[in-house]
Amino acid sequence: MIAFKLRPYLSLLLCLVLLTVITAGHQPAFAAPEPAPIDSEEARQLLQDSLSIVEIDHEIERIELRQAELENTQRKLTAKNFRT
Repeated sequence: MIAFKLRPYLSLLLCLVLLTVITAGHQPAFAAPEPAPIDSEEARQLLQDSLSIVEIDHEIERIELRQAELENTQRKLTAKNFRT
């Protein structure tokens, strides 16, 4: 008896599921965009500048380390001069 009451709903649900599968099956849902080729002079220059920025960041890190070493050496020499 309950099966006869659910039958129209099951048919409707099946139709909706099939309709969804058929219409959505041909379209990629989360396709990644194709990367743009770097052909233009502007894109090449931007890439070159970004590499320069990375190099500058590395140089800043190297200088900061060297500065810390020099400050440490200066403190040691200052402490040594006060003891003598």
